[in-house]
Amino acid sequence: MNAIVVDDDRSTVDVIVEKVHWSKFHIDRVLRAYNIQEAEQIFQSTDIDLAVCDIEMPMGSGLDLLKWVRDRNLETQFIFLTNHERFDFAQTAIQYRASGYVVKPFQAERMEAELAAAVRKIRHEEQYKVGQKYEKWFSGNLSYVEASFWSDLILGYIPSKPEVAEAEIQHRRIPVRSDAQYRPVLVSTSLSDADPALWGKDGEGTFEYAVGKLSAEMLTGRTETGRVVSIRRKDILLITVILDAEDTAALSSAVSTASAEPGRGSSGYAGPQGDSALRDQAPDGRRSGSDYAVSQGDSALHNKAQKLIDFAHNYLGCTLTVYLGKPGAVTEAAQTVRHLEELDRNNVASKGHCFEEDDEIVLHMADGHILNQERIKELLAGGRTRELLNLLKFSMESLAAEKKLDAAALSKIRQELLQIVYVYLYSCQIQATRLFANEAAETLERRATDSVMDMMRWQIYLITQTIDSVTQIRQSDSVVNRAKAFIHDHYRENISRTEIAASMYLAPEYMAKLFKKETGISLKQYLSDYRIRVAKELLARRDVRISDVAQEVGFDNFSYFSTVFRKAAGMTPNEYHNQASAGNITE
Repeated sequence: MNAIVVDDDRSTVDVIVEKVHWSKFHIDRVLRAYNIQEAEQIFQSTDIDLAVCDIEMPMGSGLDLLKWVRDRNLETQFIFLTNHERFDFAQTAIQYRASGYVVKPFQAERMEAELAAAVRKIRHEEQYKVGQKYEKWFSGNLSYVEASFWSDLILGYIPSKPEVAEAEIQHRRIPVRSDAQYRPVLVSTSLSDADPALWGKDGEGTFEYAVGKLSAEMLTGRTETGRVVSIRRKDILLITVILDAEDTAALSSAVSTASAEPGRGSSGYAGPQGDSALRDQAPDGRRSGSDYAVSQGDSALHNKAQKLIDFAHNYLGCTLTVYLGKPGAVTEAAQTVRHLEELDRNNVASKGHCFEEDDEIVLHMADGHILNQERIKELLAGGRTRELLNLLKFSMESLAAEKKLDAAALSKIRQELLQIVYVYLYSCQIQATRLFANEAAETLERRATDSVMDMMRWQIYLITQTIDSVTQIRQSDSVVNRAKAFIHDHYRENISRTEIAASMYLAPEYMAKLFKKETGISLKQYLSDYRIRVAKELLARRDVRISDVAQEVGFDNFSYFSTVFRKAAGMTPNEYHNQASAGNITE
């Protein structure tokens, strides 16, 4: 897809283009315009899918550009930038189908949230157009059009009002009855389960299609995907399958009489790999979330859901969790799916099972600290990695047993643990923000609240990195050697103790003090001595130029280089070169 950023402030345009992660929204090309006229020229020569545009500009407003685009029947999605919210602007933007707006100053996270919504709209419109294009072919068209209807309904693009829903059903000519009962079933899995070895490097799309297709076939017995809605929330894939009265009747008449070991399907699979106490903790305190759901809902549908979970584990290599909504009117579907999504967000300890909509997966938790902070500080200071990780694991097991482990609890655990670790690292003169400023750390931290297993992966990384770094720093000879190695590799560059300390995530003052204590000389002096030593080696060559040597060893100012060299060697660089190249100096 192509996007354009329009703003009369060039710095704003540059910041938006450079700070937003466009590629994750499948936007390949981002163009820039600094007024409405430039933007119109680009629109005339390039297909633009999405526009980020300032509302108030001196040579024409963003709303003028939006009207111009709509007058030409272009379906570009618009996200507006504005310094303040004004009703008249919002009214016009809605009239011309703008996607959203972001209030300045620019924030990448807010912008990316609006981009995600705009891209979803683009996809839904494309899907709907595909349905319209092939409407004459009933079998090929109906599935697209109906899927688009359910998707728009669940995402809120179609208001949950009977008259609006009925009008959409009639307009799209789909076999949905506004007076009938429909039952949403939500299937949740992590996109990280899309193993590249099985699905390919960029196999998330194929994985999404396979899970959706499999869910529809195993829950309804049909291959049509018209009642399958796929939504991504961060790294979570949510598939909603809509069952109708015919599906429910078929299930009721085909109740399986086969018995299975409690909590397991025919394959014997009992949920995701990991600690059994966390994995099998059910909402009512029994060993299995599956048993709980069987006693509460339609056993036939539950059995199909469990077979789906088992099949996905064995053949797709992923963990599915299924949530069975209650039957209701068409207009109740969106609310039901939102409730099921909330259950999934709170279900962090019982993945890989089937639940009913009214299952109470977690209970309210009182305010206060979740973790034993003093004990964690003690183990952290003692470098006792295994004991600390076991303590954290036990804390989550206890919460799960009390039905108090949900996404909010995981978020609080993450917050408390980060605060303890950052304070501890600061006391050790280590800069935590630099230590964890890498993609792996950021990804693990972001996913930590998705599930217990994700939280445990993050905790292992966080605690291991922390204790290992502190252990290395406490070995002062290691710090000195690493500082020297950094100087040897970077002496040609304009470096100071700040850059040297940053390479070890240390505070500059602390590292400089430690270096002088161990070596007897300052970092600055060691750097200067090493540069002069290399300069002497280069000056011993016959064909070298003095000015080149100065630059080679990190001196931009030749006069300053001569001063430092003379102070260290007792003669000027030129004198040293003449004598050394003639063989009169040996070192």
